[in-house]
Formats: sequence, C-alpha cells, structure tokens
Amino acid sequence: MHEHFQRLKSTGFFWRGTIEPTRPFRERSEALKGCSNTSTFPFQGGRKMTWHNIMKSSKLKPGKKKMKTVKGKMVMVGRQGTALFATEALCRHMRWPLAWGAKVEDDCVRCPLHQTTYNLNDGSVIEWSPFPFIPAYGKLVGAMSKKKDLRIYQVRDHEGMIQVNFSPPETV
Repeated sequence: MHEHFQRLKSTGFFWRGTIEPTRPFRERSEALKGCSNTSTFPFQGGRKMTWHNIMKSSKLKPGKKKMKTVKGKMVMVGRQGTALFATEALCRHMRWPLAWGAKVEDDCVRCPLHQTTYNLNDGSVIEWSPFPFIPAYGKLVGAMSKKKDLRIYQVRDHEGMIQVNFSPPETV
C-alpha cells in the first residue's frame, strides 16, 4: 500500500494544503503518459479529437461484432473483412442489443428483433421494422416509435488497439 501512495505522490496528486498541486501540470502529465486509455490529438477543424480504447485489435476477428461500454456509452464495434465499424449498441426501434444476432452485410446492419436496417456509412434508416413474416404486425410495431437514425462513430486500429471517437465527423 505504501508503494501505491508513493506513486501517487510522485505524479503530483497530493496537495500541500493549498490550492496548488505539488508539481506543475505539465510535469504531472508527463509522468502519467501511457497510463490513460484515451489519446488526444491536436485540434482538427476547431475540435479536439479524443480517441478511446475499446479493445485489443487481435480480439475482434473478421465478421464478428462485440458490445462494449466506453465512457458511459454502449458501443457495438465490428469488423467486416478488414474494415472496422462502430455504432451505438442498441437498435433505435426497440433498444435491442445489435451485437446479439444482428446481420451485417452490404454496409448495412439489420436488427434481429424486428428487422430494422441501418446504413453503416451514415446511420440512416433503410427499412423501419418491416417484420417480413407478418407485414401488418411489422407496421403496427414500427408505429410504436418514430424513425431514428443509428449513431455511427469514428473508429480506427491504432497500435494494436481499436479506438473510437465520439465527436461527430468533420464536415467539409
């Protein structure tokens, strides 16, 4: 336990009894490099880009998807061939976890519960609750909530880690 406090003290997190830390901010941030699960990059288009680690890249095989919680947001991350994608984890129709059986093909993801289909490039709705087995039922269930696009997040493979950025993509 003593070593733990020594490490905290060396990073400047103990206070001297005043409002200033024991070490300047720049020194503390240098001491803590590599301890975070986020990486911040310079401003791009007036916004700071913050990437959050989700998982090791080697843990996500082609054709698979996983549901993870990052910074309080549930995210579905998947690999289609060599390309990665990241969306909000729950279907916008009835909040069903998309990682539990959703079909991903032709740059679209289809919810297994009521067959709602979203475009993976922009999150737009392609089909809203068609439920093809009983069309009248599909229309009724589809009317229970209004059409909402799926949130799509920026994702990348960086130094063996899959990372997600929650900032909206830059528009040109």
